[in-house]
Amino acid sequence: MRDALRLLLPVLGLLALVPVLLPFAASAAEPAALFAHPVVDADGKPIDVAALKGKVVLFDIWATWCEPCRASLPVYEDLSKRFGPKGFAVVAVSVDESADTLRDFVKKAGFTFLVGWDPKGEWPQRMKLEVMPTAWLIGRDGTVQKALPGFDADEVPALTKAIEALLAQAP
Repeated sequence: MRDALRLLLPVLGLLALVPVLLPFAASAAEPAALFAHPVVDADGKPIDVAALKGKVVLFDIWATWCEPCRASLPVYEDLSKRFGPKGFAVVAVSVDESADTLRDFVKKAGFTFLVGWDPKGEWPQRMKLEVMPTAWLIGRDGTVQKALPGFDADEVPALTKAIEALLAQAP
C-alpha cells in the first residue's frame, strides 16, 4: 500500500499543475493576438504592429509598479539593440493607469523598443495573464513559440538562444 501511495503522490502533484500550466501550453503555436488587436502608445496613437509581421517579436505585458517587470525591461532593451538589426522587435504593453507615469518612466529609462499602453487592462484579460510580467516570443510566422510568465534573470541565456534560433529560420 505504501509503495502504491509513493507512486501515486507524484502523479497527483503533476496533475495539480495542469490547470496552472495549461494556458501557457495552449498558447504555443497559436497565432499571436498581437497582430489581431490594436496597440496604442501613451498618447493614444496606434502602433503599427502589422509592420512587425515577418519579424521575431517579444511581446510583454508589464507595469511601472511591478518590480519584476522593471527588472525585465533593461534586459529586453539589450536584446532589442542586439537583435533588432537582424529582424527582432520588442513590444512592451504597460497596464499603468497614468499615461504621464508611463511616459516619465520610459523617458528616464531611455527605452528604444515599442512601448504600448493599456490603461483599461484589456490585454491581461485578452491574454489570460496570471502573473506580471508575462512575455511571449513570437516567430516570424506570427505564432507564439514560447510563453515567459514572470521574469527570471537566470532564464535570459535560454531566451537569447531561442531568439537566435528563430532569427536563423527563413522569413
